[in-house]
Amino acid sequence: MTACPLCKGKGTSNQYVLKTHRIAYCETCNFSFNQTFAEVADAAEMFSEPYYKNVQEQAFASQFVAYEQDPSIENFSKYLAVIESHISGRSLLDVGSALGTFMKVGQERGWSVYGAEISKFAADYARDKYGFDIFNGDLSENIWADEFFDVITFWDSIEHVQDPRENIEQAYRLLKRNGLMLFTTDNFDCLLGSLAEFLYFISFGMFRYPMERLFIRHNRSYFNEENFKTLLGSYGMQEVYFEKIEYPLEKINTNVFENAVLKAFYALQNLLSKQAQFVIVVRKV
Repeated sequence: MTACPLCKGKGTSNQYVLKTHRIAYCETCNFSFNQTFAEVADAAEMFSEPYYKNVQEQAFASQFVAYEQDPSIENFSKYLAVIESHISGRSLLDVGSALGTFMKVGQERGWSVYGAEISKFAADYARDKYGFDIFNGDLSENIWADEFFDVITFWDSIEHVQDPRENIEQAYRLLKRNGLMLFTTDNFDCLLGSLAEFLYFISFGMFRYPMERLFIRHNRSYFNEENFKTLLGSYGMQEVYFEKIEYPLEKINTNVFENAVLKAFYALQNLLSKQAQFVIVVRKV
C-alpha cells in the first residue's frame, strides 16, 4: 500500500484508475495524489523539452517569443506587489522556475533572483537567455545556506514534486526568520473537480476524459484549500494573504467548445467561490 506524501500514513486506497495513472486517496488527511508518479530521476525526464514544446505548448509558447507575452505576467506583478508590501528584503528563490519568466519580472522590480528547476532543458534555457543563477535539481539537493532567502516562491510547482512535504521543509530551512513563502497551486475542491468526479463515478469509471484533463499525470499532488493550509500550519507558518483564482484560459489547450464551457464554469466558480486555483502567502515566524 502506497504511503501518503503528506501524512506518510498508509491508510490509502485507489480512487480513480485513469488511462496513464492511478489516483489514490488518503483517508487520514483527506488528500488525493498520483500513485504512479515518477521518481525524481524520471520526473526530470518528464519535464524535459517535449513537456514545454508539446505537452504544455499552449502554456509556454508565448514565453519562447517574449516573456512579456506570458498571460500570467499580470498575476506575477500583482502578487509580487503583495509580497513587497509585507517585507523589505530583496533576495528571492523561485522553485520550479521553468523558463524564467517570473524571475525576469522579479529582477526588473529590483529583486536578487535565484531559481531551482528539475528540468535541465528549462534551467539551461533561462540561464542562456537571461543569465540567471539556477540550480538544476530537486530542492532537497539544494546548495544554499540556511536562512539565505527573504522570499521563496512556488508558482504552479509544488503539485509537481515527488515529496511536497520535503520540499516545504527544505524551503523553510532556507527562508530567513520573518521571510515569506508564496504558493500558487490547483484547487481540486472546485466545481470542475466535483463534476469530473461525479461523471467518473456515475459511469463506473468508463467516462474518464474530464478526470484526465483536470487530474493530469504530470501532477503528484491534488490539493485543496483545507489540506494545503493544514500542511503549512504544521510548520507554524502564519498566513499573510489568501485568494482563490483561475488558471489563465489562454494557457490551456482547448477546442472552441471546451473553451466556451470553461468560460461558463469560470464564471460560475467565481460566483460560488469554488475556483480551480488559489494563491497563498505565509510567513516564517
